[in-house]
Amino acid sequence: MNSKNTINKIFSKFTEDKKTDLKTHRVELNFVQDIQKLSKEIKEWIDDSDKEDEEIRDYISEIIMQKERLDRTVKSSADSVQYLKVGVKAEIDDLKNRASKAASELGIDIKDIKGMKELEALGKEALVASKNLDNSVKLGRKEAK
Repeated sequence: MNSKNTINKIFSKFTEDKKTDLKTHRVELNFVQDIQKLSKEIKEWIDDSDKEDEEIRDYISEIIMQKERLDRTVKSSADSVQYLKVGVKAEIDDLKNRASKAASELGIDIKDIKGMKELEALGKEALVASKNLDNSVKLGRKEAK
């Protein structure tokens, strides 16, 4: 009987140890599942973040290119504003002076020359166009910064 008691004692210790081991494994298993779940979520956030980062960089690149185009167009348009404000008037005045001299030699009124009224109207229209373009140039300069 002694040997039976000894065997029972050994088995009882073995069984007790197993129970403790199982509890530890259950706790570990719960944490492993939590770790896996959290790891998956974090990876998804990182992947989304990478996509958003790329999208933002694409937008920034596009904006930079558009600002550069805007800057070039603004510089070119500034020259057009000057021509419409000053150059058109100077050219019309020069042509009117030459036409006036020729008309007076022929004894006719400059207003009777075909196209002169339309030319003067275009001169006024050029001033309006220069003001509109100048406003756009100013806004473009502000936005291109």
